[in-house]
This record gives sequence, C-alpha cells and structure tokens, in this order.
Amino acid sequence: MAQVRLDEYSWSMSEATFSNRDVRVTGTMSGDGWDWKVAYNVGMPSFYIFEDGSYCTEHEMLEVADIPISRLAVEMCLTISATERLRSFLLYDFESILRRVVLLHEVQDDLWEDRYPTSLLSLVGKWHGETKSARLPSLGAGIISYNSSVSFLWQAADDTVRESFTANKDGKIVDKITAYGLVDDEGDLTAIGWGGPEQRSSFLLNCGSYASAPLSIPPSTPWWCEFSCYINERCRRRIRRLFDKEGNAVSHSIVTENRAD
Repeated sequence: MAQVRLDEYSWSMSEATFSNRDVRVTGTMSGDGWDWKVAYNVGMPSFYIFEDGSYCTEHEMLEVADIPISRLAVEMCLTISATERLRSFLLYDFESILRRVVLLHEVQDDLWEDRYPTSLLSLVGKWHGETKSARLPSLGAGIISYNSSVSFLWQAADDTVRESFTANKDGKIVDKITAYGLVDDEGDLTAIGWGGPEQRSSFLLNCGSYASAPLSIPPSTPWWCEFSCYINERCRRRIRRLFDKEGNAVSHSIVTENRAD
C-alpha cells in the first residue's frame, strides 16, 4: 500500500461568494497553535452543490497549509447540521499517486461537537438509503434516484472484509458489486486495501468519517472516490464523485443511510 499521510485541521470560519464564473472561498484554518488564512477560487463547471449544502469539486495545483502543492485535489463536503460540516481533500501528486488525505472539521459560532474516530465495528452491518445521482450540465444534467443497500462484514481473525453494494430502481436490481479487502494499520491511519485494478483504499478518519479512493489514478479508466460521515451510530451520509477515462468529473451522488440491523 502506498504511504498515505493523514492531516487534520479545524476550520473555524469560512464563507463562499458565488459568481457566474467561479466560487471564491475564504476562511481561517487552525492547527496546533497557529492560524492560516485560506482563499481560493473554484471553477463553476466542476462545482456541484446539493440541496442541503453538501458539495464536491476538484482543484488543480492546490496548496493547503504546510502541504506541498498537489496536481489534483478532490474535495468532498458533507453537511452534518446547520452549524457543522466535514470536508475532505484527496491530494494526488504529479505522478497521479494519492499522497495525503486532509480532513477539515468546520463549525460556526464555536459550536463544536465531540466526534470520535471511525472504527471497523461502526462499518459492520447492513445499511439502506435512497441515493440521488446527478450528472454535470455538460452531459445533459438530470437527477436519478434509486434505493441502495450496503452490507459490510469483518473477519477479525485474519482482518479481512467484504462489502456488497446493491442498487434497486422500481423494484429491480440495476447494479450489484461485491468487493473483498484487507485491513492495514499504518501508524495512526487505519486503511482497508480493496482488490482489483484500481487498488482502491478506504481510510478510517477522525470525526466519525472515512474516505475511499484509488491509491493512484488509473490511466484511461473511469474511477471514483467517496467521503462518508456518521451522524450517529445508526445513521450516516456518503458523497461520491465519478470520473471518466479522461479524468473529467461526470457525476456525483449523495445518500443518507440507516442501519438496518
């Protein structure tokens, strides 16, 4: 597994200004005894915001705090409440290798909530929800809704896991995927390495969240990444970004899932 580093910061205040061409984002990022003011533009064609304020986008040549410039950064944000949200950045270097996962915990008016690291046990079980998937305007836009379910099993004896995803529309199964993985502890960062040509990994993060992405962007092959956070032990939200074989974002999905067992 590639050496992926986790960086965590608190984001005490931010605001976004929208125009016809881009989104201007400003705020103050706080670390261990320091504050760093951030300001950057996001191109409107790649920026998609959901009804609740969750969004996803990507940046080229992004520099965050003390982290070296990344060729590509995929940003996914999930709204937890009216005053709290979590943002993740997946940072790929100039060889398209995932080097860092950055997690931002953002609140308004200092209304901090105690949130704990995601554990393997919190993933285990059956989860059901309704997924809403939207295409980019350049591809005709449009929103598709379907019921989805996820089943996650963990064998603690050998640290193997299995995840099955099923999508149902109008009572018919339209997609079904089963993946097998192996748990790997890299210092403070626990990851699940999934098999297949993508060599995808899921990283268990703090604040009840996790991110999933390929360790390197596969050439001439569609790929996807995902960010999830737990609202409570029986409810979680997931956001996913899908890219085509040229590396262009083509769709984005969001789902709120409830534990079934």
